[in-house]
Amino acid sequence: MIDAAKSSSAITVVQKFIETYTKEFNEQVEGTENENERRRYKNNSDQENAKYYFMVGRGAFLAFLFIVFLSIIIKIERNLRRDSTN
Repeated sequence: MIDAAKSSSAITVVQKFIETYTKEFNEQVEGTENENERRRYKNNSDQENAKYYFMVGRGAFLAFLFIVFLSIIIKIERNLRRDSTN
């Protein structure tokens, strides 16, 4: 920076400094935006996975309840048939 100031005018040095700063700033902003986009995508993906696992769990629970109620109904039906034959 000091060598550039000695060899050219102050306006040129300031312009180069501003251009360099702007370029680096824009790169950092772009990097941050990319990171935020990646996090949003991961968050959306995690939410979709959570919905899927909730649906699978709910289905398994309903299947379990169906089997339990079916076995109870079968036992009641067997007991009613025994009573009606006597």
